[in-house]
Amino acid sequence: MPHLFRVHGRRPPDPWEILVAVSQNSNTKLREVAEAVVAPTTRQEPLPRKFQEQLAAGRRE
Repeated sequence: MPHLFRVHGRRPPDPWEILVAVSQNSNTKLREVAEAVVAPTTRQEPLPRKFQEQLAAGRRE
């Protein structure tokens, strides 16, 4: 979760709520969403577009 705090400038519990919302809205397991969010920093893989869109929507709310 600290990664989300740094990347998206959120304070607890917002990052957790965002992960849950992305998981539900994209019909993806929470674990898979969390792995995808961390992958760009750990494995240098881009964040999937569907998650980028959901995370951006969460920041606007």
